[in-house]
Amino acid sequence: MDRPLVSIVTPTLNAGGFIEQVIKCVMAQGYQNHEHIVVDGGSNDKTVSILRKYEHRKNFHWISESDRGLYDAINKGLRMSRGKIQSFLPADDLYLPWTLESVVRDFERDRTVDIVYGDGMIARMSGAYAMVYFNPPRRSLRKHLRISSSNTTPYFWKKEVFEELGGYDLGFEIASDYDFIVRACMRFKVSKVSEVLTLWRMRPDSVSVDRQRVMQEVLRISSKVGGVHSSKGIHVIYAKMARNYLANSYPEFIRLTALRFSDDGHGNWGNLIRSKTISKSRLLRDLLTPFLPQFLLTRSARNKFFPGYVKMNKLLEFVTTFSPDAR
Repeated sequence: MDRPLVSIVTPTLNAGGFIEQVIKCVMAQGYQNHEHIVVDGGSNDKTVSILRKYEHRKNFHWISESDRGLYDAINKGLRMSRGKIQSFLPADDLYLPWTLESVVRDFERDRTVDIVYGDGMIARMSGAYAMVYFNPPRRSLRKHLRISSSNTTPYFWKKEVFEELGGYDLGFEIASDYDFIVRACMRFKVSKVSEVLTLWRMRPDSVSVDRQRVMQEVLRISSKVGGVHSSKGIHVIYAKMARNYLANSYPEFIRLTALRFSDDGHGNWGNLIRSKTISKSRLLRDLLTPFLPQFLLTRSARNKFFPGYVKMNKLLEFVTTFSPDAR
């Protein structure tokens, strides 16, 4: 039985400092039936010269031309794609070596599923440690999405989902990925795979760290789907996000800690645990030391304190040098 082609779209603009790691992490996937499409917005740094280095690979494609921004580039790439399964990977984020295999296996397990998602990791671009960002469980996903954003990179969907929704809404400059996931998950069948699938690396110059602008768009989207009405203000969103964190994320953090200390590696987050990149001492510190979720901290506070327990140096080496033939 032929396994499905997975299409990954990466939008770029002057991403010369990190685009090569992204290309390598896709090349290093254990699941090799994929295509990687990079849509560049007309970079004037070394991005294009890096893309040319890989254009001989049969499953790698790229274009460089002006566009109307991030989400226009994503729409363009997804419309070019041939895969039955789609997703987008930002130019400063990474997949783990098991990402595509885990996702495809879940689609194959239940062929009526339209969207598969998992958990992700978050770290500062130059940080020494990452932490797991736990997306809500499937049973509470729709309720969560009505009032709060989600880590959208670990989401994959069938091509029909993108086509029926008409792509990303260019009316949103920062949170159109959240809007797309909300519309998709409210309409289509969803499944969650119990794996960490992505690494989100926060850059200080990224628009996604502009909390005020992000939350203004999140509030508009939440109001549109019957969540928090725009008249109630952003503080209501923050309160509901904090409640969701305590109800969903912190119990999952406790489970991850227990599994890491058992050295089992055969249950939830098994691939991450077996990778031996989690520091036990820092994991225990973050569990026992009270800390606020990052979305509740000011930017200066986030710069001073960032929890984390996944060793970035080992993780990056593992992600970009993993050989599929080693399996």
